[in-house]
Amino acid sequence: MTESSDCPETTSGERGAQAQARYHTLLRTAAGSSADQNSLVQDLSQQPDLLGSLLELAVLFAGPASARAWCEHHQLRAGWRDFVPLHRQEYVAVLRGDPRFDLKIDEALRSSNWAPDQLAGLGGERWADAARRLLTDLSEIALEAGRLAEWIALMRGRIGSGLHALQVQALMRASLAVESFDGLKVLEVGPREGHLLRELQRAGAEVQGVDLEPLIPEVSRGDFMTVGLGGSFDLLIATSVFEVGSEMSKTDASALSRSPALLRRIRDVLSPGGVVVLENLGFPIPFSATQAKAAGFEVLPHPVPSVNHIHGGRGCTLRKIGGALALVVAILAGTPALARTLTLTEAETTALAHNAELAGVESQLAQAKARLGGASLLLQENPELVAGAGQRSGGLNSSLDLELGVQQRFELFGQRGARIDTAQASVNAAQASLDAERLNLLAKIRSAFGRLLARQRAATVAEESLRLGGDALGAARARLSAGESNRLELNAAIVERGQAVRALSRARTELAQAAAELRLLLGVTDAEPLSVEGELPSVGPPPPPLPSLVQTALSRRPELRAATAELAAAQSQRVLAGKEALPNPALGVAYRREGAEHILAGTLSIPIPLFNRNQTGKGVASAAAAQAQSLLSATEARIRAEVELAYRRYQEAASAASVYGQEVRGAVDQNLALGTDAYRSGKIDFLQLLLIRRSAIDAENAAIDSLEELSTAQAELDRAIGLADPTNPHAAPSKP
Repeated sequence: MTESSDCPETTSGERGAQAQARYHTLLRTAAGSSADQNSLVQDLSQQPDLLGSLLELAVLFAGPASARAWCEHHQLRAGWRDFVPLHRQEYVAVLRGDPRFDLKIDEALRSSNWAPDQLAGLGGERWADAARRLLTDLSEIALEAGRLAEWIALMRGRIGSGLHALQVQALMRASLAVESFDGLKVLEVGPREGHLLRELQRAGAEVQGVDLEPLIPEVSRGDFMTVGLGGSFDLLIATSVFEVGSEMSKTDASALSRSPALLRRIRDVLSPGGVVVLENLGFPIPFSATQAKAAGFEVLPHPVPSVNHIHGGRGCTLRKIGGALALVVAILAGTPALARTLTLTEAETTALAHNAELAGVESQLAQAKARLGGASLLLQENPELVAGAGQRSGGLNSSLDLELGVQQRFELFGQRGARIDTAQASVNAAQASLDAERLNLLAKIRSAFGRLLARQRAATVAEESLRLGGDALGAARARLSAGESNRLELNAAIVERGQAVRALSRARTELAQAAAELRLLLGVTDAEPLSVEGELPSVGPPPPPLPSLVQTALSRRPELRAATAELAAAQSQRVLAGKEALPNPALGVAYRREGAEHILAGTLSIPIPLFNRNQTGKGVASAAAAQAQSLLSATEARIRAEVELAYRRYQEAASAASVYGQEVRGAVDQNLALGTDAYRSGKIDFLQLLLIRRSAIDAENAAIDSLEELSTAQAELDRAIGLADPTNPHAAPSKP
């Protein structure tokens, strides 16, 4: 897959139009159109880059709206779009479990038979099934692409302070694999200027570096393969060091020939359960996933994304089998290691696919579509067959008389058109109701997601409080033994630690409740522990003025579309009720045999609307139309009120959250550290330390609560103005 695969004379706009036409042809093929199947196979057979053409369909048109929004968000940034092209990434549907990071991404993708197999299936006897399978794969790829685009947006926000894109990716991937850097022993191979090493150090890690030509004094000089390191490490990280094809690897005879020795060396320097993160910009990794597994490593799969740059570089994250590190972390935290971690995009996608209430509304849409199919029948009534036979007697001869006839009733006064209008409006109302349910569900997901994020952070604060309480208790005992304090101070430290234990228990209970709430919305029933990853919102620029938000809501909210469609359905039903009062004639043909005579005659039957002129139907339809008009007015008024309430709530939440800015929380954290050091050195007594600690914990918990409320208020405001509407093309993420 190369950049030159597209014809140079074809513009990007033309390519996009061609890809869109190709996707629509695929949809019609999946629906059973043989003409489109022939056209699709011919078109794909002529593509010089078949895999790239199929992957473009996935990232441009397939998948749910949330994934497409992130893909479009990425495509709009030309620099990153070209640096990390979404149609040249490591997708599970294509590579089927083996990322093949020992090959450049183009070579890895070409080594897969996925694209040729898809084309062969489309040209086979079961081509419609093959088209549907391809659409399923494209949807899965689109979901991965959306997650990757979201990941890239997070990366982009962290580049700076000396860190380049590759180091940021390594840092973020490592943070997903180890949960926390605090207290971890980290080795960076080839740190050069040491920017990543210092970033890890600021995060609480105990760092060490080794480089052939170190540029900073803290890094040891030597070859990683032979230098003495003086212990084992929880994390090994390297960027653009272990490469296949670079000038450095060429001087080493063959990097591939060293791969077994390299894997053994990495395994030797890692602690049990230790993690290794390798990132290369322009070259593959010098060993395969199969070799890594054979050497005793687990290859960590998604959701740890692998961003493959245009230069073809690859990366991998491995864990040394023997999960002692994860077990120790879990024991110290007092909670089981979280086995299922979701991003917000993954949570939204899962909920849209599995939520039971949403499935119920989807069934209502299916029923409305079925009624539309019935209303579209050309003739509503079936033909009627009439037959009769009787013995003719009298006179000298007797005979058997026969009568046989068939008639069909016709609607001549536009009843079919009115019936179709009514059914179509009902379908529109059901679709809008489904969109409204999705809108409400996404708002609930975002609120519950933010709540779980907040409770995770609160549990971390409680754990840190317990650790500090233990430190203070140890210091109090030491001071008592040294005669520098009294028993009262020790007892206060014991009580304070007990309160910290109780606070941690309460924080974990709230964490479990938040996870259960999110699990219920997701519609998943497994008992696997659940956690989320992401950041609580920060206070951004103020929203537009309230009148502008109200107008946005009135143009976006699906409830208003549903109420409008319900009114249209009621009005169409009223028209239909009037037309149903008109007589529908029946035309037919009849055959009679009377004795020796044969009679063939046409028949006409017209009911006379003398008594029943559908008075009940017309009255009910008129009342329903009036009710639908009232409902539309009430819905508009409710939306206006909801927007105003959500707007006021967001303003209050933003005001509260702004109080606990980074400067305030940094000052509190600094006071906490200074206070603990001062107590240990005897400069303050325990009561003073207690006041400092409680002030810090209260401030941190208040900050968490304010950000949780800000997250909920933001989700409610987005829902109120329709920004989370999955059917709205303008509902792309605004804060990547």
